[in-house]
Amino acid sequence: MEDEVFFALSALLLAEELAAKRAYLAACTLTDGALAEGAARLACSAAARHAALTSLAEDMP
Repeated sequence: MEDEVFFALSALLLAEELAAKRAYLAACTLTDGALAEGAARLACSAAARHAALTSLAEDMP
């Protein structure tokens, strides 16, 4: 069971990291201010989720 949890957490970490990178790149390349701001907010949200998941992973035995 612990291995399943670890692998699921690892997959979530990777997904959130990629989501943050995609949103950050979109925010940097968009010329419409409102769209860029929305992409930046998405990047911040994904980065925050990634940080929370990383903290959980570090606390696992």
